Amino acid sequence: MKTSIIMLSYNQKDITLNALDSIRRNTEEDYELIIVENGSTDGSAEQLRAMDDIILIENTENQGFARGCNQGIGVASGELLLFLNNDVIVPRGWLTPLIRCLTADDTVGMVGPVTNYSAGHQQIPVGYSLIGDMEAFAAGHRVQHEGRTLEVRRLIGFCLLVKRSVLDEIGGFDEQYGLGNYEDDDLCLRAIRAGYRLLVVQDAFIHHIGHASTRKLPETSLLNLLEENGKKAELKWGRPIHQLIYREKIRLTLGVISESGEDLEATLASFADLADEVILVAHDLEQAEWERASRYTDRIYAMQGEWNRRYAEQWIREMAAEPYIFWVEAGDGLDETNHRKFSGLKLSLDADYDVVALHAGDELRYITRKHPLVPLPEELRAGFGKPFYRKDSAVAVTNQKSAAERQEGAKRMELEKKQLHQEAPQNHLSKKSSYYQGLNPYLLALIEPDAKHVLEVGCAEGNLGAAIKERTGAQVTGIEVFANPAEKAAEKLDRVIVGNIETLELDIPLASFDHILFGDVLEHLLQPWEVLEKLKPYLKPGGSILACIPNIGHISIIEGLLAGHWSYAPSGLLDSTHFRFFTVHEMHRMFLEAGYYIAHSERIAYTNEFYEKMISVLHAGMENLGAANENFPADARTYQYVVKAIPLMKEN
Repeated sequence: MKTSIIMLSYNQKDITLNALDSIRRNTEEDYELIIVENGSTDGSAEQLRAMDDIILIENTENQGFARGCNQGIGVASGELLLFLNNDVIVPRGWLTPLIRCLTADDTVGMVGPVTNYSAGHQQIPVGYSLIGDMEAFAAGHRVQHEGRTLEVRRLIGFCLLVKRSVLDEIGGFDEQYGLGNYEDDDLCLRAIRAGYRLLVVQDAFIHHIGHASTRKLPETSLLNLLEENGKKAELKWGRPIHQLIYREKIRLTLGVISESGEDLEATLASFADLADEVILVAHDLEQAEWERASRYTDRIYAMQGEWNRRYAEQWIREMAAEPYIFWVEAGDGLDETNHRKFSGLKLSLDADYDVVALHAGDELRYITRKHPLVPLPEELRAGFGKPFYRKDSAVAVTNQKSAAERQEGAKRMELEKKQLHQEAPQNHLSKKSSYYQGLNPYLLALIEPDAKHVLEVGCAEGNLGAAIKERTGAQVTGIEVFANPAEKAAEKLDRVIVGNIETLELDIPLASFDHILFGDVLEHLLQPWEVLEKLKPYLKPGGSILACIPNIGHISIIEGLLAGHWSYAPSGLLDSTHFRFFTVHEMHRMFLEAGYYIAHSERIAYTNEFYEKMISVLHAGMENLGAANENFPADARTYQYVVKAIPLMKEN
């Protein structure tokens, strides 16, 4: 199967030659090169004429992107057409996964790669700064993301692989857009409306410089071009084109809750391809269950110890990346008919709905907005006709549980949802919000219901403290190093002290607090063990430290070290503001040296299919060397530890 690579050239001679050189070196598939020379004045045409392995189309003036691409289509002989910018460098093996994904399914009409520079879902963070390191990065990325795709509603035209049969059906690029912008959006929308799917191929990576042909245009000209073409698209389609593209499908996170693991794999297999993201919160999964579940999920979070459904729901809502969440249980499923109906339901959804209810036997399953504008589903049962609520009788979710199990589960689910709504209605803040606006659901879940006084170190804007006050009626004191968030916290808490806990002289009576909280704080301190020792006298008898601590032994850190990387970031395990790093051993050692023992701990796990393979290989290797650590798999999956620590002895 031949691929016709169509590339436009307008000045930028050296960039074009570098792109062509990388294609020749790194493309093994059957292909032809079609270059549309758009009236360059820098000698590009002369260089291109000397090449005997290209088909050259010469224009006397710049015809624009759409017209140039259509000219290339006119002379192409391939069954697949690849529209490729001249400001790219392609690594070895770049084309293979694109062709594989496009040709594997008749419903797929267009595919594109990921890159260092683009818009939307195609841009990813990269681990190189020099172009000489790009090949190694691309090779590692390809292995790590092998076979993965992401369905999207828009692909960018810097590298777009399309079936010729699709263009025969929907037509080529609309030439009214002139020099460029909006022609790729227009093509994507026509493909979607013809019933085709668009995929980002996540194991295909190319380097993109970006805007090589337009960067010399004055900024005002670029802005005018964008505005003018936006108006053309709106006139053609009747409304702004981005509204039509993204209205075609509401993006969903599939939130799967599994208390026992029973029928879990069947549930994931039934629903996973219907969602844009799959998050699983499960209870005490075995190794084999982890491995099977990771084939279908983007993220898995494990709950150790006692099962807490509210905790599971909070975590899914916190971590969901998409605007809507489809809540299902292990044991749920869709038969073939309802699977097809659900696909149609997604296309009919729009952002007017907060909640959609689906039948699951004598229960309901919900699609909810991540941040509801109205109360939770149980309070909307009488309001099916309201614009923010929709009860869909066309789609039925199956569940293999007995009637008695479903009834008992439904009662428990309704009670816990009602309690969650009544006790902490504002605890659904996204992790994508700033640190200062967030709320730590783990620490909230550990607060004793009879707690009277709580101290939060690093209280930020006071949202966690406010939830504690509402839930227990406790008095909450906050300590915050930065004045601006402290000012907001003062409106919510009983007292806020501004200062650095490491140097602060506390004007607080001893034995004041039932709990002292450190939510992702200890790692930011120079001497965290000294702070723990300093605050011990302020705990009441029987009081405890509650803390969340990131695990530097997570598999993602091990992966980076094996690749020679220790790269600080604005957030995460290698947050550039972290002074201290903890494994589970060092965490226990810190508390012990400060005079505490850890009475309770939980693991917040994050893994995926690649990480599971790496954990398995490393664990087997350690066993072969006689250095086996039976806790390694669990420790490597743990992204964060949640601990309750109690003083070893009563202070005098």
